[in-house]
Amino acid sequence: MSLMPRPVQWNKHCFVYCGADRCDCSASASPDERLRHYDMPMTEETQPMEQKSTEKVNEILNILQEECAEVIQMVSKCRRFGIDNIHIKSEMPNRDKLTEEIGDMLAMVELLIENNVINAEELAGARVAKIEKLKKWSTIFKDGK
Repeated sequence: MSLMPRPVQWNKHCFVYCGADRCDCSASASPDERLRHYDMPMTEETQPMEQKSTEKVNEILNILQEECAEVIQMVSKCRRFGIDNIHIKSEMPNRDKLTEEIGDMLAMVELLIENNVINAEELAGARVAKIEKLKKWSTIFKDGK
């Protein structure tokens, strides 16, 4: 499964995508006419849709990665100092700080869903499958809960 949204269709006659619904370059256009697209300033309108989507998805993935790292750091602090201990910088209980960091991470997961990078139903299925694996292989559910 690809992490990137499906690319837009590029015009066969242009060396680069011009961003217009219909490109005014034709198969008979000279190379100089087609190369004019290279001289166009890169703006929101002229930037290829594929590039916009890729940049947006990459930004979401970068922020998700940062948020995952912050969750990992808070889990470590909860284990080292206690889940109900007060976090030094935020002066909130580690439990609340962990909740905040997990919320930030889940916000980025939602953005992945909204941008069609991942599928909500497949994500829900993966969550259920993980719970089933934990029931089989972990001691988390050994007490019957």
